[in-house]
Amino acid sequence: EPANYYYRGLSYCETGQYEKGISDLSKTISLKPALYETYLDRAIAYNFTKKYDKALLDINIFIKNNPADPRGYFNRGDVFEKANKIDKALADYNRTISLDTAFYDAYCNRAAIFLYLKKNEEAIKDYTHAIQLDSSDIRNYFGRAEAFRNLNQPLDAIADYKIILEIFPNLDKAIYDLATTYYEAKEYDNALLNYTRYISLDPKKTEGYLARARVYDALGDKENAANDRVKGRVK
Repeated sequence: EPANYYYRGLSYCETGQYEKGISDLSKTISLKPALYETYLDRAIAYNFTKKYDKALLDINIFIKNNPADPRGYFNRGDVFEKANKIDKALADYNRTISLDTAFYDAYCNRAAIFLYLKKNEEAIKDYTHAIQLDSSDIRNYFGRAEAFRNLNQPLDAIADYKIILEIFPNLDKAIYDLATTYYEAKEYDNALLNYTRYISLDPKKTEGYLARARVYDALGDKENAANDRVKGRVK
């Protein structure tokens, strides 16, 4: 019965047993080749196992038979992105969004590509749209903050880091990035406060001392700067 292989294959894939999943999905296709959803599922499994050529073959079969389904273009874009075919990935994400303007993952992935390409304004638009669709995913705030910093808009970046810290008050990366953005904005007192906060979470992380030393230098406090550099060299 094709359904038995299909659902067992999905279960294997959901638990990370992709080779077993691919085997069962292939059996499903051999028994019922017109079940085109199976090609998409197998393509996703191939993508996870970095078999990009096989993934593309399956996705193209799915797209040919489901040309209005945005999932085909999204998953093909994801394969292209992982295979470092950025232009093709962008084209497919664009197609995905044209078919479904609320396709959350397409905005996230396209935003990350725009950020990588230093197209910061476009990245900010996509991250903002993604945040409107799901305000709980902190990755979008991190990405948008980075784009703001690239555009020399530190206050906007600071606002995004503060949102992250409202959700996760002790997230060390957000605290460190917030402190660094304050430093870039020459708000040295706030930078000092947040680097100290970062150090307090894990005093063994030497990069906090070295970063705080730069702030002390900017404030003209050479003694504390020197002390922090000593602590920063201790492994």
